[in-house]
Amino acid sequence: MFPLEDGTYFGAHVLPIIIGKDSPDGFLPVSFEGTGFVVAPGLLVTCWHCVKTPPIAGHKYAVVVEQENGQGYLGVPLSQISQHPAGIDLAISRIDHRPPRFFTLADRGLLSGTRVFSWGFPLSMVQRLANGRMNFRLEPRHLEGYVVRPFKDEDRGYGMTDAYELDMPTPEGLSGAPLIRMGSKEVVGVVYGTNEVALIKHFERVSEDGSREPEIQRVLSFGLAHSTSSLHSLSGPATEGVPLGQYS
Repeated sequence: MFPLEDGTYFGAHVLPIIIGKDSPDGFLPVSFEGTGFVVAPGLLVTCWHCVKTPPIAGHKYAVVVEQENGQGYLGVPLSQISQHPAGIDLAISRIDHRPPRFFTLADRGLLSGTRVFSWGFPLSMVQRLANGRMNFRLEPRHLEGYVVRPFKDEDRGYGMTDAYELDMPTPEGLSGAPLIRMGSKEVVGVVYGTNEVALIKHFERVSEDGSREPEIQRVLSFGLAHSTSSLHSLSGPATEGVPLGQYS
């Protein structure tokens, strides 16, 4: 867990999302799907692509929560999972987990140059043991940077998305993690992907022997996060149709 100066732990609020199943030995994890965070008691926000595929029979989406006594972890199922009403890559669900109120939603969007950070479970390791069970190495990571620009992202399969381009890495598994204004507990967006921009370093040319040398490209990667306004308008059965910006 990652403690703040006031003693609050990120690990109670930002949680790994898995698919698992009930068994005589308890809830068994099967696959790791991404990151989610508790935005209000009983409400979890993540990306739709992390929870959109219906699990097979006997399996369900859940988050991994450390037990209060520190002796192991519990799988807490998600319910009433739904996509953002505008069809973008955001989701909300109910969860039987109510840590102390921690995050607040920012009341306005971000400008270029705003310092931000995120915390989640990218690059988590999943291995099958000799007995057939899955072993998870969930190692949370803190990443930080700044907003390069607010812009319209329209090439992700979810229509036009109001987004922030970020000067920070957003590796696989970080999708669904909160984007937080530096020096605060204000959630300003939700990490959802990477924008890779290819720059042509050398153009194709014909060599002296007549052969063609291909152009060389250098790829720059920027993080992507949903905008503050998209988070404010997120709603579903879990909120009884009330947008998060008006939810209390």
